[in-house]
Amino acid sequence: MKYFTLFLGYPIWHGQAPKIISTFLESGDFVGKTIVPFCTSGSSPIGSSAANLHALAPSSRWLDGRRFSGSTSQNAVARWVNGLELTGKTANTTEGDDPILNITVNGTTLTAALADNSSARALAEL
Repeated sequence: MKYFTLFLGYPIWHGQAPKIISTFLESGDFVGKTIVPFCTSGSSPIGSSAANLHALAPSSRWLDGRRFSGSTSQNAVARWVNGLELTGKTANTTEGDDPILNITVNGTTLTAALADNSSARALAEL
Protein backbone atom coordinates (compact mmCIF):
# COMPACT_ATOMS: atom_id res chain seq x y z
CA MET A 1 0.00 0.00 0.00
CA LYS A 2 1.58 3.21 -1.16
CA TYR A 3 0.26 5.91 1.15
CA PHE A 4 1.26 7.48 4.43
CA THR A 5 -2.03 8.19 6.19
CA LEU A 6 -5.23 6.15 6.28
CA PHE A 7 -8.50 7.68 7.48
CA LEU A 8 -10.42 4.64 8.67
CA GLY A 9 -14.16 5.34 8.86
CA TYR A 10 -16.85 2.99 10.06
CA PRO A 11 -20.30 2.94 11.65
CA ILE A 12 -20.20 2.29 15.38
CA TRP A 13 -22.30 -0.52 16.81
CA HIS A 14 -22.48 -0.63 20.61
CA GLY A 15 -18.99 0.87 20.89
CA GLN A 16 -17.40 -1.46 18.32
CA ALA A 17 -16.54 -1.32 14.63
CA PRO A 18 -18.09 -3.85 12.26
CA LYS A 19 -16.07 -7.06 11.81
CA ILE A 20 -15.21 -6.18 8.19
CA ILE A 21 -12.99 -3.37 9.53
CA SER A 22 -11.06 -5.90 11.62
CA THR A 23 -10.71 -8.13 8.56
CA PHE A 24 -9.37 -5.19 6.56
CA LEU A 25 -6.73 -4.40 9.20
CA GLU A 26 -5.75 -8.05 9.57
CA SER A 27 -5.22 -8.40 5.81
CA GLY A 28 -3.04 -5.32 5.27
CA ASP A 29 0.50 -4.20 5.98
CA PHE A 30 0.30 -0.98 7.98
CA VAL A 31 3.89 -0.86 9.28
CA GLY A 32 4.94 2.78 9.56
CA LYS A 33 1.56 4.12 8.42
CA THR A 34 -0.55 6.64 10.30
CA ILE A 35 -4.13 5.50 10.92
CA VAL A 36 -6.82 8.01 11.88
CA PRO A 37 -10.02 6.26 12.99
CA PHE A 38 -13.43 7.90 12.95
CA CYS A 39 -16.92 6.56 13.33
CA THR A 40 -20.41 7.68 12.46
CA SER A 41 -23.30 7.45 14.87
CA GLY A 42 -26.30 9.39 16.01
CA SER A 43 -25.59 8.70 19.67
CA SER A 44 -23.01 6.00 20.44
CA PRO A 45 -19.48 7.19 21.28
CA ILE A 46 -16.38 5.76 19.57
CA GLY A 47 -15.92 3.67 22.73
CA SER A 48 -13.08 1.17 22.81
CA SER A 49 -13.36 0.49 19.07
CA ALA A 50 -10.24 2.48 18.14
CA ALA A 51 -8.09 0.79 20.80
CA ASN A 52 -9.37 -2.64 19.76
CA LEU A 53 -8.63 -1.92 16.10
CA HIS A 54 -5.17 -0.56 16.90
CA ALA A 55 -4.30 -3.96 18.37
CA LEU A 56 -4.78 -5.39 14.85
CA ALA A 57 -2.22 -2.96 13.36
CA PRO A 58 0.25 -2.46 16.22
CA SER A 59 3.12 -1.28 14.00
CA SER A 60 1.16 1.73 12.82
CA ARG A 61 0.98 5.21 14.33
CA TRP A 62 -2.57 5.42 15.66
CA LEU A 63 -4.11 8.86 16.24
CA ASP A 64 -7.08 9.61 18.49
CA GLY A 65 -10.39 8.83 16.86
CA ARG A 66 -13.58 10.83 16.79
CA ARG A 67 -17.30 10.21 16.37
CA PHE A 68 -19.30 12.22 13.85
CA SER A 69 -23.06 12.42 13.63
CA GLY A 70 -25.30 13.59 10.81
CA SER A 71 -25.36 17.05 12.35
CA THR A 72 -21.55 17.44 12.38
CA SER A 73 -20.60 20.45 10.26
CA GLN A 74 -17.92 20.53 7.58
CA ASN A 75 -16.13 23.14 9.69
CA ALA A 76 -16.00 20.75 12.65
CA VAL A 77 -14.49 18.01 10.48
CA ALA A 78 -11.98 20.49 9.00
CA ARG A 79 -10.94 21.67 12.48
CA TRP A 80 -10.40 18.06 13.53
CA VAL A 81 -8.31 17.22 10.44
CA ASN A 82 -6.28 20.44 10.77
CA GLY A 83 -5.57 19.64 14.43
CA LEU A 84 -4.08 16.23 13.63
CA GLU A 85 -0.31 15.77 13.62
CA LEU A 86 -0.05 14.58 10.02
CA THR A 87 3.21 14.51 8.09
CA GLY A 88 3.62 16.77 5.10
CA LYS A 89 4.56 14.01 2.66
CA THR A 90 3.28 14.56 -0.86
CA ALA A 91 2.47 12.52 -3.92
CA ASN A 92 6.06 12.94 -5.13
CA THR A 93 7.25 10.69 -2.30
CA THR A 94 4.97 7.73 -3.06
CA GLU A 95 6.31 4.59 -4.71
CA GLY A 96 5.17 3.09 -7.99
CA ASP A 97 2.74 4.36 -10.56
CA ASP A 98 -0.53 4.16 -8.65
CA PRO A 99 -3.02 6.95 -9.40
CA ILE A 100 -2.85 9.69 -6.78
CA LEU A 101 -5.78 11.51 -5.21
CA ASN A 102 -5.17 14.79 -3.38
CA ILE A 103 -7.89 15.95 -0.99
CA THR A 104 -7.69 19.47 0.43
CA VAL A 105 -9.67 20.24 3.58
CA ASN A 106 -9.46 23.80 4.82
CA GLY A 107 -5.96 24.35 3.45
CA THR A 108 -4.54 20.95 4.47
CA THR A 109 -3.82 18.62 1.56
CA LEU A 110 -4.02 14.87 2.11
CA THR A 111 -2.61 12.49 -0.50
CA ALA A 112 -3.87 8.98 -1.21
CA ALA A 113 -2.82 6.31 -3.67
CA LEU A 114 -5.84 4.67 -5.24
CA ALA A 115 -6.14 0.89 -5.02
CA ASP A 116 -6.17 -1.21 -8.16
CA ASN A 117 -9.85 -2.11 -8.24
CA SER A 118 -13.00 -1.19 -10.16
CA SER A 119 -14.22 1.30 -7.55
CA ALA A 120 -10.94 3.22 -7.55
CA ARG A 121 -10.84 3.23 -11.36
CA ALA A 122 -14.40 4.60 -11.47
CA LEU A 123 -13.44 7.35 -9.03
CA ALA A 124 -10.32 8.22 -11.08
CA GLU A 125 -12.46 8.51 -14.23
CA LEU A 126 -14.58 11.17 -12.53
